[in-house]
Amino acid sequence: MCSNVDITTTLLKQLKLPAEKYFWSKDIFNPYGPEFAYFELNTGFGWKRNFGEQVLSIKDNYYYVRKVNDSLKTQLDMEGKSYLQYWFDEFMSY
Repeated sequence: MCSNVDITTTLLKQLKLPAEKYFWSKDIFNPYGPEFAYFELNTGFGWKRNFGEQVLSIKDNYYYVRKVNDSLKTQLDMEGKSYLQYWFDEFMSY
């Protein structure tokens, strides 16, 4: 499971080049790597894990897609929002 930002580290690792500079990217061929995919929308984000996925419009606080077991909805929601908040804070620190 991967997103478009993971292509950078994956290719660099295949070419045996350093990839530490791209800390937001992961090597999709690493069997011990985390299994998730994140993508952005103009007004929201998508978050996918092996147990479910969701696409959320933050502007409308509305889920366009939500395929997840009811008992894991909160976990999926918190993971996606936490991931987004982490990278937003990183961006704002520049």
